[in-house]
Amino acid sequence: MEKFEQFFKENRLRLDTENLDNAVWENISSTIKRQKSRNLFRQIYVAASLLLILGLSTVLYLKNSATDNQEKEASIFYKFSPDLAEQEMEYIQLINNKVAIIKKQEVPAETIALFNEFIQQLEVIDKQYELYKIEISKQGYNEDLIQQIIYNYQLKLSVLQMLHSEIDKINRLTKKDKNEKDKIKLNI
Repeated sequence: MEKFEQFFKENRLRLDTENLDNAVWENISSTIKRQKSRNLFRQIYVAASLLLILGLSTVLYLKNSATDNQEKEASIFYKFSPDLAEQEMEYIQLINNKVAIIKKQEVPAETIALFNEFIQQLEVIDKQYELYKIEISKQGYNEDLIQQIIYNYQLKLSVLQMLHSEIDKINRLTKKDKNEKDKIKLNI
């Protein structure tokens, strides 16, 4: 290394007097500019990617939080007891799943009258639930009312399960008879 430095010190005047062609300097300059622009482009690309990922993550988080809050606030027990609200949401989810399954099923048109009693029972249960909500708004929460509402959910789920079972029985019987004429869906 010392020989290299010594060479430059001794030959400094001769090295400084050499002139390079302008084309060489322009080539060096353009190469440096291209490298800088590539680096700038990479930095902008990385920054834009990070902003996009951060933005999408924020949107998804806020959407999920809003959905969770809406579900909790849909619970009539939300303000009274978080534990009861969680139990209520489980019943509501079970009921909604069972209703979705039943709505997808079809029954022979001539058997629709067999299911009217189930549909009427579900309507009575829904009306009673609305009365419970009115009662809560007037008198507030009490242990008896809470138990009645939970029983209402259990009763509705039980009626839906019986309805589903009856639909399956009817469909099995009609398949055996090969009498699959007009099929319709129940309106529940």
